[in-house]
Amino acid sequence: MDLAKCGAAAFVTGCLGFQLYAIIPPTRFTHFWPFIDYPMYAGSYQRGASFSEADFHVLPCGSKEARPASADELGIQWYNMIRLEDAVIGKPTYGTEVQATPDSAARLYATVIRRRIQQPICEAQLWGRTFVIGARGLESANVPWQMLRRWSTLPGATGEMLPTGGPQP
Repeated sequence: MDLAKCGAAAFVTGCLGFQLYAIIPPTRFTHFWPFIDYPMYAGSYQRGASFSEADFHVLPCGSKEARPASADELGIQWYNMIRLEDAVIGKPTYGTEVQATPDSAARLYATVIRRRIQQPICEAQLWGRTFVIGARGLESANVPWQMLRRWSTLPGATGEMLPTGGPQP
């Protein structure tokens, strides 16, 4: 009987240890909490509220059509990319004391693009759209994309905004 209890205790301890290892691996400050993206932690939206979606595009030199650039392609973690996108359009970043200016965020994007994307990229674009919550959900799911900002990514670029306009992505 004592051997069975010891075996069960060892099994339960092992299971809890593996779960703890999955949440907090013994590497450099890497914490993964498994419930972050669950709806119970998301903000609620009521009628009349709005939320935005952004999409980052790059325009290769010599091309007339921009293509999407993902966080993986740029080597940026997704939450840092969201914070950079907010900084590029001048939206305040919560939880940080130092706020990046739109021009400094654009220069940082330009540097990352030159280092991570092999083909020459002449311009970066940030597209966005805003959804509004109606009585029964989204008022319109077909909200058109609008160019929020575009800037040069060539060496020596200052990050200053270029005139917006052009086709939707």
